[in-house]
Order: sequence, then C-alpha cells, then structure tokens
Amino acid sequence: MKSFFYLLVIFITATLIGNSQTLDDFEFMGEYYADELYLGFAVSSSHVTNNEAPYPEHHKLDGISGELTMRYMRAEKGEISWRWQHKLIGDMTIFMTEVAKGNTHLVERGENTGFSCGLLGWWNWTMNVHEPKKYMISVGANFHDYFLGSTYQVDSLPASSDRVSLEPQGYYFAIGPTIYGQYVLNKYVVLEAGVSYSIPFWRAVSLDYAIVDNDYPNPHFGQINIEAISKWGLYAGINYNWLINRGDLPNNVKRLDLTFGFRFRV
Repeated sequence: MKSFFYLLVIFITATLIGNSQTLDDFEFMGEYYADELYLGFAVSSSHVTNNEAPYPEHHKLDGISGELTMRYMRAEKGEISWRWQHKLIGDMTIFMTEVAKGNTHLVERGENTGFSCGLLGWWNWTMNVHEPKKYMISVGANFHDYFLGSTYQVDSLPASSDRVSLEPQGYYFAIGPTIYGQYVLNKYVVLEAGVSYSIPFWRAVSLDYAIVDNDYPNPHFGQINIEAISKWGLYAGINYNWLINRGDLPNNVKRLDLTFGFRFRV
C-alpha cells in the first residue's frame, strides 16, 4: 500500500510540472513537436487469441515482434496529421522464432490463427477540431489492410490432418472513421490515444486452402492505440486490434501488442 501511495505522489507531482504547457509548445528532442515528420521503430510483445475457436488453446500465439511507424504531426486548428503503422515485417520474427523452436504448425498449416496488417499497413488521417491547448482532439478517417486466417480441426473427419479454414478469411482492404486525443502530461511526456473502426470494401484474395463463401458478411475491424511519448524520443504503447465477426462461424480474433520504441525526426 505504501508503494502505491508513493507512486501516486510521484505521478501527481510529475503531472503538475509544466502544467501550463500546450501541445504546440511541447519540445521533442530539443525542437517543437509539431510540423515535423517522424520515423519510429519499436519492439513488441505480441499476443493473438481466438477464444471462439473449437480448441482455443491452439490459436494462442505469443512472441516478440516489431513495428515500424511514421507520422507527420500538426498542432493548429484545421490542420491534418497522419500516422502509419506496419507490423508485417516484425511478425516474421515470431514466425521464424516458432520454426526455430520446432513449432512447425505455422509452416505446415496446423491449427492456428493469423492476424496482422497487410502490405500497405495502417494509415490514419485526422484534422484538429480546436486551437492547441494542453489537449487536442482530432477526427478523420483510416485506410487499413488486414491479413486474416484461421485453421480449425474438424472432429467429424477421421484423420488428424483434416483441417479447414473458414470464413472470415483473406486479405481485406478497409476504411472508416478515426478519432485521436492528445494530452500534455508535463514538459517531458505527451499522452496519445486513438480509436479506429474499419469496414472492408474489398477482399483482394482468399486463402488458397479456405472454404470460400462469398455470401458470408465481411467482418469489421476495431483498433485502439495508446502511447506515452517522451521528449527524448522514447515511447511506450498499447496497440489493440480485434475482429468484429458479423457471421455465425466461430471466430473472434484479438491481438494485443505492448510496444517500446524510439522515434526520431526525419
């Protein structure tokens, strides 16, 4: 209890330092944060689950991945910022690690679930709705692509190798609304949170081994991003993505990434 109290005192004290600072005054690595292009690299602790699968324990995936980000930030009313995330290259680290450990189910199409961004990554554009203060609210749109696929064991088939991949599955391109909020905690840290809802407009390809049902309703996708951004370039974040399955087949994939990285001015 004492430890919690001490941490609370430290948190409140840190919040009060530089309390009058607005977002357009925040300095990042010695210069103003706004009106700059940033590139970031992060290590991620990644966790994928599909609890509606017949054998959900086979659909859990935990590993160390990576993330590449880019963003251009603006701080005045009516100005547009954009953010980009890409996880696919980093996810190959999980793939290679599992293979090195002898877990060949990812290679041999064992029972599992895959959920990642596509080749283009996740793009968000938002417009600031008010003048810069200690906080900033911005609204806009997103363009996301997703790789999605689950392979299930079919109990009614005699051999253990009899597996199927059901809807929803494939490579989806989606658009939808996005809202972001930023808050200057103190002169050292900015907190940022964003929510996106993405509705597919095109499934580019299906998995070549899937049981395709073109009448099955396209899934929707949700995303939450939370970051603590320090003035020294270091940042830590939570990235949460989930599938909104609009059909009746068992699939409720979720992905949680805990990230720690470094972002610099380009």
